[in-house]
Amino acid sequence: GGGDNGTNDADKENEDNKEVVGRLWLHPFQNQGIDALEGLGVGIAGSWEAPNKNAIAVKALKSALGQNTLVDYTKVMATAPIDSKTNLPFAVQAHGEHYRIYPQAYWYYGPYGLLGEYVVSSQKLTGDGGKTAIQQSNTAWQIQASYILTGEDNTFQSIQPRTSFDPLNGTWGALQIAGRWSALSIDKETFKLLDPQASIAGARSWTVGVNWFLSQNMRLVADYENTHFDGGAASGNRPTEKTFANRLQLVF
Repeated sequence: GGGDNGTNDADKENEDNKEVVGRLWLHPFQNQGIDALEGLGVGIAGSWEAPNKNAIAVKALKSALGQNTLVDYTKVMATAPIDSKTNLPFAVQAHGEHYRIYPQAYWYYGPYGLLGEYVVSSQKLTGDGGKTAIQQSNTAWQIQASYILTGEDNTFQSIQPRTSFDPLNGTWGALQIAGRWSALSIDKETFKLLDPQASIAGARSWTVGVNWFLSQNMRLVADYENTHFDGGAASGNRPTEKTFANRLQLVF
């Protein structure tokens, strides 16, 4: 019961409800003699749980690179009912069925790669101690493409460069370029509980990246992401987020 974008390995206090998670993945054309389709994979994943007046595990959902707050579950509507015990507005709680569905697919052929996924996360929330509830159904999707300039085979796993970075011997490792388009939509029901000036209604992002695999165990990654927000500010739309990130990663 970790909640969206969260992790939680322990049961909630005074509760032992479990979350059921599963994933099915297929390579329908593997070893069938059709080279162009050998690297096609399709799958679906999902989860189901039924929390009982649980606190929201992740109080604020944030963008991946810029850490901009997308949904803030602590900022409730000004008209939210008051808890007589604390004299404060009721906290938003997960109360009832929560399920997720993730259809996914990828295709790799030679230096080319393509990946896509769609996500539905639907949960019941309450903001007045359980008397009333909404069904919040958020959706998101992404499509990303990649190409290896140095000719190695592209793959969902780590790229295996033909040669390691060694400028003295004229070898430079493998170089991959990538691009991604993604979008997030927050259910309108959410704003029966949360302040629309503190949480966005949607976001659209495009990202470009360069991945330099210096060896099988070392890579240098650089990404630029541009995210446009719908709502989330007193003036209407929150300012566009522009983020550059790089990382030197050791792979074991």
